Amino acid sequence: MERIIIADNDKEHAKIIEQMIKKRIKGVHTVIYEDHFSGMIESIYKEKVAVVIMAVNVSGINGLELGKQIRGFSPFTQFIFISSCDYFEFVREALQLLAVDYLLKPVNENSLVAAIERAMRRHRLITREQEVVKEQGMRIDEANKYVEYSFIYSTLFNSDFSGLMNRYRDLLGLGDSGYILNIEIDSQEPNSPINLKRDDDILYRHLKEIISQHNVCVVGPRIINRILVLVSNDKEELSESSMSDIKLAAHIIVSLKDTFMINVSIGVGSQQKLRNIHHSYEEAVRCLRYKGVHNVVRIRDIEHVDISHEEYIKLETEVLKNVRFGNASAVDTFAELLDMLRPLQEEVRRNRIFELLVLAGHEAKVDGRDSIDYINYGKTFEEVKTISLDKIEMWAYQKFEFIINSVHSNRIGKKSEGVRNAIRYMEEYYMEPISLEEISSYVGVTPQHFSKVFKEETGKNYIEWLTNYRMDVAKGLLMEGKQTIKEVCFKVGYNDPNYFSRIFKKIEGYSPSEFLNVGKKEKKKTDK
Repeated sequence: MERIIIADNDKEHAKIIEQMIKKRIKGVHTVIYEDHFSGMIESIYKEKVAVVIMAVNVSGINGLELGKQIRGFSPFTQFIFISSCDYFEFVREALQLLAVDYLLKPVNENSLVAAIERAMRRHRLITREQEVVKEQGMRIDEANKYVEYSFIYSTLFNSDFSGLMNRYRDLLGLGDSGYILNIEIDSQEPNSPINLKRDDDILYRHLKEIISQHNVCVVGPRIINRILVLVSNDKEELSESSMSDIKLAAHIIVSLKDTFMINVSIGVGSQQKLRNIHHSYEEAVRCLRYKGVHNVVRIRDIEHVDISHEEYIKLETEVLKNVRFGNASAVDTFAELLDMLRPLQEEVRRNRIFELLVLAGHEAKVDGRDSIDYINYGKTFEEVKTISLDKIEMWAYQKFEFIINSVHSNRIGKKSEGVRNAIRYMEEYYMEPISLEEISSYVGVTPQHFSKVFKEETGKNYIEWLTNYRMDVAKGLLMEGKQTIKEVCFKVGYNDPNYFSRIFKKIEGYSPSEFLNVGKKEKKKTDK
């Protein structure tokens, strides 16, 4: 129901206007103010008022000035001025206020109704336009958020990011360098005003707001209990309002505690050029493995720790990448990680082993298609605290091996019909050129969708899969010894023997001729 306010200290005339409105216009609520116009202003401020019918002079107050005041905080409210004096100056000022009309007392009913209907149409139109603008603004904000999410993923986890660098940097207004904050949620108090499971957007907006006051930033999504933030902070272009890394981290900790009753720790990576920002990410992740009584840990604070950080991070990244696709090679790499953890203190070692298993369990279902939990986190946490040190490695190894085997079994059975058809097509026509457009058309989807699904389900893009299959066929043909390398090259879909040899060596580790020589030597050993 739309609200109409009548402001006139002539009580009888105000009542007449109200009666005219009730008689002719349905679906509106009218309120008369004869005096106490501060109350009227408060009412308009708190509630949406469509139309104000106001005397030019009310209780010694200039109605036009009062209208200007209201227009300042309620720009969509429409005005109709009434007066007993037909002064041009009043009319001119009223029009300047974008008043719908200026009516003389006694007000004619038809003129009043016509003016109110025009005012309400204008109010509805402007309100709808404002809602559209607001919705568009929300969509833009939402789009910006996902641009930031995409940037974080692309920067930190995509090895081929260089082509997108400039585009993202321009879109987000970033400098040439920055550093990563790894914000880890340690606990949330029971009376916290937000639910972390459903209020990620609130947390994103809050972090964005408080950090942007001091530094250009990109806020990533919450992953389990961690949020990654890129702070763009070129040393040569520091603004006066910019905060140092330690002050900014402390500011975030206090703000999240005071606003949401959330306790966090923050790992701070070193300043890096944007193209190398993944190094800062690795450092920020590493920092929180050594948190103790301190809520903020910087990479410079842990340089003395005596395990090889770079090697550990490299192995960990390799392990988690292979977990996703159930690759058996991850088991051996995991064992290497366990070896590297032996020099650490007992508590740190136990925590690190637990973290590895948690990360592995998360990676196993990262694409959201697996409904099962590969690891019981609560049970695992209790076990890792109590199991003896002499048995912990074997226990962790068995847990990890179970995850890998489970993922492998699940992925085999979860290949979609489209991917299975694509594989059968490539196995049949591997000797011919096969384009992305051709194979995606064959399975009935767009090239973009096919690429995404094929990579998710096989761990390789279609070219990698096809190339590996061709090389497997080539090895079989070479071992038969009935065809030359050149003939095999043409047989498996290549027109250039030199290019075929380069690809073969890249994948197998030796050239086709070397492969034949090795095969001959092995055959001689077997014959003996």
